[in-house]
Amino acid sequence: MAFETLSERLQSALKSVTRKGKLTEKDVDVMMREVRLALLEADVNIKVVREFIKEVIKFIQRKNEITKQYIQKAGEQRLNGYQALAYARIRKLDTIYKRDERQRIILTNIAHKLSDVSITKYPHIAKSILRHIKVNMAFNKIIKLAFTS
Repeated sequence: MAFETLSERLQSALKSVTRKGKLTEKDVDVMMREVRLALLEADVNIKVVREFIKEVIKFIQRKNEITKQYIQKAGEQRLNGYQALAYARIRKLDTIYKRDERQRIILTNIAHKLSDVSITKYPHIAKSILRHIKVNMAFNKIIKLAFTS
């Protein structure tokens, strides 16, 4: 019973932030306060709670540092994954056709980069990509299609 209550409280805390497009520092503070209270009310050792909260905050800060690598100069750029995603998703700058073009540029460059990779590494690459994509097809079937198409 206590585990179910803890699970519900943690899910509630996460739902409060997952629906937002962009998180503020206040959003994270509120969520972490709810998580802390849920853990303490479930009789989790306070040292464990403090260490857990500290590690989650460190993770969020590291992720923010990665995503805040702004482009500093004009010209050809080598984008990290977050920058490429941001570039592909720009909406309010121009038309949907330009957005589609940016997405095609990113996907074409990814495909070009994959052409230099050994075919033996494809399953590993596919597994890491598919963790972030929802499909109704088994991993083995996707790999089979990749090798037969």
